[in-house]
Amino acid sequence: MTQHVCIVSNTLADGGAERWASNTCLFLAEAGLRVSLVLFQDIRTYPCPDSVSVTALHHRHFGHAFRTVRRLRKLLIEERVDTVISNGSFTGQFVGEAVRGTSSRWIARISGNIAKGQESFLQRWGWRWLDRNIASASAIVANSANLQSEVQARWPSLSNRAAMIPNGVDVQKLIDASKQKTDLPEMANSETFKIVAAGRLHPQKRPDVFLEMVQALIRDGHEVKAYWCGDGPIRDAVEQQIEELRLNKHVTILGFRRDLPSWIGMADCFVMTSDHEGSPNVIAEAMALGVPVVSTDCDFGPRELLAEGRGWLAPVGDSEQLAASVREVFSESETSKSRASRAKVWIQENLDLHSIGACWEELIEESVAPPEGSVATGSLV
Repeated sequence: MTQHVCIVSNTLADGGAERWASNTCLFLAEAGLRVSLVLFQDIRTYPCPDSVSVTALHHRHFGHAFRTVRRLRKLLIEERVDTVISNGSFTGQFVGEAVRGTSSRWIARISGNIAKGQESFLQRWGWRWLDRNIASASAIVANSANLQSEVQARWPSLSNRAAMIPNGVDVQKLIDASKQKTDLPEMANSETFKIVAAGRLHPQKRPDVFLEMVQALIRDGHEVKAYWCGDGPIRDAVEQQIEELRLNKHVTILGFRRDLPSWIGMADCFVMTSDHEGSPNVIAEAMALGVPVVSTDCDFGPRELLAEGRGWLAPVGDSEQLAASVREVFSESETSKSRASRAKVWIQENLDLHSIGACWEELIEESVAPPEGSVATGSLV
């Protein structure tokens, strides 16, 4: 009988975790599994195959928590889901409770910095809820080696269930998409050095550091044009900073872009300025397109991707060092080409989506007895 796999994600929009959900739905459906997608909020910008059924739980706030668990548990039972994959710690909090009393096997995917995800009271409470149920998971999957170590440190008794499956890149599809023209032809025609960044406009991504880096380059007399692809809650503040730094002629906020591969592909350098990550998809995509990458050396992901001369790393929050790395990209062309070429080959050999997808398929199809030693024996809902 065909396995029924259900992926539970907050949304299908904007972020790297959501892009993972989109890519994984596509791969597993193509592999012949029955795939369904459950969204806490029905927000979609990434594609989802027509063969994948989508259910929205309309989870709005903490007050909906128990209602969301009940709805999810009912769906798992009625749809006879064999394996449910929670996409990130937030959805894992609910899935861990919902699988109690069902026959569904749970794979918990952790994709973000655990320590940084506990800065508010509600976040800490949510992690305690996840702690209560995590022993019910038959596998805990991190998307980087360092994050896997953090998972094992938090739940040492479950170390043997912790695995690492990195985010995959559909290399050929990405290359094909990058050849499409953008709606700003001056990007392609300009001889000015072009820098692209991508991510939600959120404090974690540090767009303020990105703007300070651009300012440092201009101050030293470099002709640059910088583009930020992404939107988010601090867009107004970012645009105000652009005004204050007098960068209007040099920096453009593009918002969410469906044609992101085209923008990255035409860049002379891709830059990421985050304070912390899980494993940034967008760095891997830039590498796959042969674009030189400069990133902050944040936890987790960038160092694993850019090690062994595949890119440039700078200290977190250090706009001057980021600017210095970008200067190397455009002043040392042979070094830049060599690193970008090495990065492209490494992605093809290690992170091709079909190879990574096969790892997920193997994990899903493993026959594993229900885990023992749950943190708690009774459901709260």
